[in-house]
Amino acid sequence: MSGNDLSLLEGSIALTLLNVYSTLLLKTRLSSVVFDPVKLNPHKLPFDVQAIDTIVITHEHADHFDKELVLEMRRRSKAQILTTPFVAQKLGGERVRGLGVGESVKIKDLTFYTESCVHPANQPLAFIIKTDIVTIYYPVDSEPFAAMKEIKSRYEPDIMICIEASKGDLLEIAEMVKPKIVISYFATGFADIGIPGVEMKMLRQFETFRYP
Repeated sequence: MSGNDLSLLEGSIALTLLNVYSTLLLKTRLSSVVFDPVKLNPHKLPFDVQAIDTIVITHEHADHFDKELVLEMRRRSKAQILTTPFVAQKLGGERVRGLGVGESVKIKDLTFYTESCVHPANQPLAFIIKTDIVTIYYPVDSEPFAAMKEIKSRYEPDIMICIEASKGDLLEIAEMVKPKIVISYFATGFADIGIPGVEMKMLRQFETFRYP
């Protein structure tokens, strides 16, 4: 897919699961974003790396951060990297921005808001991602915590991405956030999940979800 995918309308998104635990590709009509690229061959990437505008690294754990892969992707794409101060220090160089909780960055037609993530890492980040017509909440590896209820009142998320949570955590977070749609990975243990008033989308590897 190219950076200007005319099959996507203004404000709409396409989200592809590149592995079942962390790496996501988010595309809009103007933007291409990769979250936590790991376990990918830098010479055989399943997307056009030169079209990537933004690379988001949520924290430094090995299933979310591959330094050499990120540096190669930055070299080939000139993408802006949004990450934690800890990871930013490890990467160095240009086009790296270390963020704390409560910051926001606008890149083309996307605005990224950083939120708290309760996880044993160095200042890990969760994200709200907004277009003109859709709001996405991505808690990443976070455990459920009471302040997640504020995500509902502050952002009214349409979509919550929950590809790393246990079944119990997914249900607890969804109950607090109350999104319209929950995106998770396809697994036998998740097949019977039902949340009243919430549409569930279970993605397989390389499967794409489009909204609206």
